[in-house]
Amino acid sequence: MYAIRCMVRFNCRGRKDALLRLHIVLVICFLVFVHFLSRGSMKKFSLLICISLCALFAVPANASYIYSFEAITANSIWRNDPGLIITMELFDVGSNQVEFKFQNSSTIAGTVAEIYFEQGAFQSIASINWGSQREVNFTSPANPSILPSSNTVAPSFDAAFSTGAKNPAPKNGLSSGEWLSITLNLAPGRTFYDVISYLNSQTQGRVGLHVTGLPTATSATTSDSFINVPEPATLAVLTLGSAALITRKKK
Repeated sequence: MYAIRCMVRFNCRGRKDALLRLHIVLVICFLVFVHFLSRGSMKKFSLLICISLCALFAVPANASYIYSFEAITANSIWRNDPGLIITMELFDVGSNQVEFKFQNSSTIAGTVAEIYFEQGAFQSIASINWGSQREVNFTSPANPSILPSSNTVAPSFDAAFSTGAKNPAPKNGLSSGEWLSITLNLAPGRTFYDVISYLNSQTQGRVGLHVTGLPTATSATTSDSFINVPEPATLAVLTLGSAALITRKKK
């Protein structure tokens, strides 16, 4: 399977999220401590600790999560192209609701025709919004009501909610430069953190896309299905990047 593109912004929501971040930073700090101790440079290590802790807790509370997608089918030779860039950004909008914003930033042909959600932490779709974009028009449920080739992944993708572009899909779907916002109601007792946990588990509560109009080796077009990718641990990269920057500036 191939990741279309992967980006993430950390969102410190709730005790579990904060503890997870703290554990990551502590592990990284220990490894960096061993490195600096071997070089006899404890002042650099102390400064790194201060910067890491500040970065950990200074992240805005309203930051969002951004996911990418992996193909579960192999119909198009262009599905592996880095120019196929489709992302999904999550927002905790309050009122027991979560907003999903889908953005197509591709530099090659490809239109998101249908979007599918597993049950996970959700109760229902609250609203679908595409602003003033004239060539985006979605309705719920999607047709077909199940993600094409959903039985090719394990566990099988079981769509509970869906939305699809009105006919003709190539015109009304999500093409390059266009976006779509879908707000879902959380089930009783569920939280924004539960949604993130489900998305990262890759076993339930996943989001699937059906992308049409993808190029082939001939003049014809085809389609592929995609499922969201778990978040990458970019906090580790940021912390190690800070360490490298400190070392370079001190030399």
